[in-house]
Parts: sequence; structure tokens; C-alpha cells
Amino acid sequence: GLWGMAVGAAAFAFGPAWLALPGVVLLGLACAPVYPMLMSRTPARLGDALSAHAVGFQVSAAMLGGVIFPLLGGLLADWIGLDAVPVMLVATVLALVALNAALERRTA
Repeated sequence: GLWGMAVGAAAFAFGPAWLALPGVVLLGLACAPVYPMLMSRTPARLGDALSAHAVGFQVSAAMLGGVIFPLLGGLLADWIGLDAVPVMLVATVLALVALNAALERRTA
């Protein structure tokens, strides 16, 4: 899902105009399984004893991200212009890919 998000965000941000809509569609479809997968893998990564607390933190972080990232996108669009939003999406997806790689290394 993360690599699909990266390809979709890059197509939206840097591709030709005709590729923007398919890029957004791919980005959205690739985002869909990420959150449930993280939730379902939590007991395997942390064990049953910590799972309930970890899932609570994950839900809190998701809600906080749901507030902060649209706010950040709006501020960037106001300060720089709408061209900043696709670049912010690419940066966010690349940060997610890096965080996932670090998490995979740590739990392997």
C-alpha cells in the first residue's frame, strides 16, 4: 500500500496533467488498507499485553493527523499556493515509507 501511495502521490505531484486524476485515485486506493493493517499487526509486533494501549495510541495519532495534515496543507496552499499541496503529499508518503522501514527493521 505504501508504494502504491508513493507512485500515486508522485503521479499527482510531478506527472502530466492527464495523470493527476489517476494518481489521486491510486493514492486513495493504496491508502485504504494501511490503517487496518497497522491495527491488525499490532498484537504480533507488541504482544497481547500491550496491544490495547498501543491501539489506543494509534487511534489518537490518526485523529491528530486527521486534524494537523489538512491544516498544514491549507496553510501551505495559502502561503505558497496550491502547487505546495501535492508536494506535501509526496513528502508525507515518503515519511510514511521511511517510518515503516524503520518499524520493520526494529521488529524483524
